[in-house]
Amino acid sequence: MNPTRTIRPNRYPARCVRCDGWVDANAGALAKAANGKWAADHIGDCPPPKAAPARPALPDVRAGYYAIGCASGHNDLDFYRVDRPEKGRWAGYTFLKRVIGGQGDQRVAREAVPGILARILADSEAGPRYGQEIGRCCACNRRLTDEESRRLGIGPECRKVWFGD
Repeated sequence: MNPTRTIRPNRYPARCVRCDGWVDANAGALAKAANGKWAADHIGDCPPPKAAPARPALPDVRAGYYAIGCASGHNDLDFYRVDRPEKGRWAGYTFLKRVIGGQGDQRVAREAVPGILARILADSEAGPRYGQEIGRCCACNRRLTDEESRRLGIGPECRKVWFGD
């Protein structure tokens, strides 16, 4: 940072303008940048980058739609969507959303995700139950149009992919 500028301690954690690492609150300095915004900086040399915190391993649940018993007791069933992108920035991540009819899918609290995924994994009927209750395929969420598909909870094309039929 330029010493001729007004410099003050940083009261809040922020990203360092030099190394993009975190400057803890009251551990660095703030100065006005050329664009007129305040920028944080480590005092002295930037420390070596810290390793990203390890993410806990999540149960290996296939991407799809699931219905499991409601843990809160407010409903008979809770409906969930599991997304597991295979390409792009989020490849390798697992996302869980709660499906609520007539609304957009709702975010699930991060700390609840492992437990819900474990419950889905432990219930072999969770996918078919979704299709039977909602009338949509548990793999792709398309409307189930024939009686056998509604009974099984999965459409014929997805059945080939999921079960190799």
